[in-house]
Amino acid sequence: MKIGTRVGVFAVIILTALIVSFLGLIRATPELATAAIPSTPVRSGVDTSERLAQAMPNVLEVSPGRKPSQEVDTLFRVELDSFQVLEGGRKVAVSLSFTNKTSDHLYLWLAWHPKETTFAADDQGNVYRYEGSNDIVARGSGDALLCPADGQTTASLILSISVQKERQGRSFSLDIQFEVAGSGTKRVSFRKLTPQYQQQIPYSE
Repeated sequence: MKIGTRVGVFAVIILTALIVSFLGLIRATPELATAAIPSTPVRSGVDTSERLAQAMPNVLEVSPGRKPSQEVDTLFRVELDSFQVLEGGRKVAVSLSFTNKTSDHLYLWLAWHPKETTFAADDQGNVYRYEGSNDIVARGSGDALLCPADGQTTASLILSISVQKERQGRSFSLDIQFEVAGSGTKRVSFRKLTPQYQQQIPYSE
């Protein structure tokens, strides 16, 4: 047998012996069998949801099953039933529900000078101010809106454009000030509202 052939055979024998020895070592030490496999962290769906929830801002929007609401001291709760943009962005219609949290009747008005204290604005700078309501009037302009003891009542308002920009916004804020008999002025504010868009005005003089 030639010397080159002998060296090749000898090398194959040595390599085979090393492989057999290594495999025996792995069997004897199980943790080595997994050490060579890189671990890839797997995020569960719960973890991902929690991370997304922490990253998302609090958004109040009019949507089925979830109405924006605000507690006014221990007196009453206001819910925003609907927030509609009308007439191509020239009007806003607001519908509210009031829940009396006391055992006494509550009497509500809009605050004095409602064009200054009842308004909406969008993220493009359009501003809408109070125009009128069939349900609730400003203090000094008529009878109060009655919210019965431990009961509910509703009111709708129309706001009209007072500052108009080139573009119509997608996110709105709403501020309303009320006068409550015996309790003074109370303010209700909603932010990041997503409006509904309609053509007709659900209010008439």
